[in-house]
Amino acid sequence: MITTKKKICKECNTEQYLWARGMCKQCAGKNPKEKSGLKETKKSTFGKPTGELVLFQSIWATRKHNCAVCGTDLKVFDVWFFSHILSKGSFPRFRLYEKNIVLKCKNHHHEWEVKSNKDLLKKDGRWLPIIELHDTLIQEYYGQRENGKDTTAL
Repeated sequence: MITTKKKICKECNTEQYLWARGMCKQCAGKNPKEKSGLKETKKSTFGKPTGELVLFQSIWATRKHNCAVCGTDLKVFDVWFFSHILSKGSFPRFRLYEKNIVLKCKNHHHEWEVKSNKDLLKKDGRWLPIIELHDTLIQEYYGQRENGKDTTAL
């Protein structure tokens, strides 16, 4: 039979049988954040500045405040009204391209994000100019890459 001795826990400084990493069972089982007295918090959803807010403010100052689909008056500045035609993830070079951003009400912005172009057109013909702009921007985006140089003044 193995005999064990009580030793001083390096976390709570009490004499107990050590469990792991020089700590007693109670201290070894604690979350590291709990040990230090810190509470776990959610990570911030805000990351590094992208420059979008400045661009959105510029667009807001120069364009009419109407939804590009239904014409609803967008009375107060809200980042939800600024919709990227080509997604930021798939087309990162066009993230800050003014032509790639149109104003939409929250409902139409959401529809644009979750529905296919075909479904949008079936539901409402007013989507046609947005879808045509989408196709033009796709050609412009890939046209730059094919030529090996930037053909658009971003």
